[in-house]
Amino acid sequence: MIIDRVRRLDAASVACRARFEGRRKDAHALFVSTEPPHTLEPDPNGFLLGAFIPAWLSRETRVRIDGAVCPLLAANLSIAARLLRTWHRKLPPPPVIECEHGYRPPGTRSASFFTGGVDSLATVHALTKLKPPGHPDRPSAAIVVDMRHHPGIDDKEADARFLRCIATGRELCGPIGLDVIPIHSNISLLSPSASVWVQLYHGAYFAGMAHFLGHQFRLFYLAAGYPATHLVPRGSHPQLDPHHSSQHVRMMHDGIELTRLQKVEALSDWPAALSRVYVCTSTRTGGGNCGRCEKCVRTRLHLLVAGAPGGAFPQGELGADEVRRVRLWNELSRICYEDALPGLRRRGRDDLAAAVEHLVREHDRQKAGKRV
Repeated sequence: MIIDRVRRLDAASVACRARFEGRRKDAHALFVSTEPPHTLEPDPNGFLLGAFIPAWLSRETRVRIDGAVCPLLAANLSIAARLLRTWHRKLPPPPVIECEHGYRPPGTRSASFFTGGVDSLATVHALTKLKPPGHPDRPSAAIVVDMRHHPGIDDKEADARFLRCIATGRELCGPIGLDVIPIHSNISLLSPSASVWVQLYHGAYFAGMAHFLGHQFRLFYLAAGYPATHLVPRGSHPQLDPHHSSQHVRMMHDGIELTRLQKVEALSDWPAALSRVYVCTSTRTGGGNCGRCEKCVRTRLHLLVAGAPGGAFPQGELGADEVRRVRLWNELSRICYEDALPGLRRRGRDDLAAAVEHLVREHDRQKAGKRV
């Protein structure tokens, strides 16, 4: 792959061209933009991070990029590639990075990526409580990335989600001193696979977006989706995300010390956040919570256990039949439901506890059947 024409379009927009050289011969005009008064830098490190995984999976032998790349980032990507190959044995050798080297001066501020979900809300809440105003590691901005060009989400749904997230960010983060910075990009078109996004790519992608803001920010927090006790290989991981850092931008995987239920409990003293939380996995809700999918039902259970309001969901009180209709995706889902059992019994909701136990048994039975 050749990445060239790295340039600034205006104060709020940067662009480049990415051309595949191997089996694919297509070329892409890539852009990243924000909204004034925010500004972006045409940092080659950002485009490299956004293109490296797609080039690798397309079996490109090199990524040649015009412009100076931080030598620390180049070395870190080599380490990240070795780690990914230990997790995914069928990956081919990674492409060689061909570039000039150079350092950029770091910014002075810190920021946190923000989705309006439990994980990102818990990160913002914890960091702003622990670090006083003026602390260099306290986030002073919430970064909201537009998912319009991402796999599995149509444009109408992506736009609705983005507008909801921006509104939530301004409502919740503004009063505690965080700017809300929107980011739009089409770089994820290079890898139009939802499984690649989850398993390999999203941590590098967000780190790429961070580098375009690196003239202002030196530290970026990316909220953990899994607790330390149940880590699995994913595109964002505490072993992986730091290796998306350069000399001037540091990526921090935050929140592995807490389970999902513990994060909801920690947010119970921020009721405005829980009334606006967005967790839904449905792609047809217009940016709202369906209240019925696995993640919505899981969150409703956790809110009940935490004694927190459930106003973010259209349904009323959660019923056992709603729990029984859910199907668990993976071990994390199973763990999140099991974690709720003591709290449900403590609150006298034996009906919901029995439904959760049924759900877990069904998951285990199906898993055992697949092994056979």
